[in-house]
Amino acid sequence: MHETKDKQFIVIHDDNLQKLTGVNKNPHDLTLKQLTKLTAKENGHQAKLVSFDQYLKEAKKLNQKLLIEIKTTPNDSKKMLQTFNQKYAKTILKNKYEVQSLDYRVVEGLQQINPKLDVFYIQPYNFTYPRSVADGYSMEYSTTLSGKLICSIIPSMLGRLTMKS
Repeated sequence: MHETKDKQFIVIHDDNLQKLTGVNKNPHDLTLKQLTKLTAKENGHQAKLVSFDQYLKEAKKLNQKLLIEIKTTPNDSKKMLQTFNQKYAKTILKNKYEVQSLDYRVVEGLQQINPKLDVFYIQPYNFTYPRSVADGYSMEYSTTLSGKLICSIIPSMLGRLTMKS
């Protein structure tokens, strides 16, 4: 989800709306009201963009667990995380939803604001297991290693581990 021009939250993955809606704007350029009038189209399907409030309401109704990704841009408000926490933390905790971000500042910020939230860090790549305040990690799909490469690396790593013990 992204922050909107009027400091609300919209459910959309991309930083630019062009690919899905045909509108060459970013979520932070438009108000929530303007954004929810847009229709996203992909692979023969279409739907109106929805506010995060509406998305949460529907998820609760369907008893659907959520992994919420906070997307960031340099144009986000300085109080974005405080606003997010104030508006949604109670619902997130009650329903055992989890939060994640590719922006480590979000992980640190939310951990400082509300340590009760489960906040995960999406790593763009990973060769080590970093020390951090994150409750967990995932890897960005576009930068993960191929299965063929992993299968070729693991046997040699296991051999080294066995030799050391």
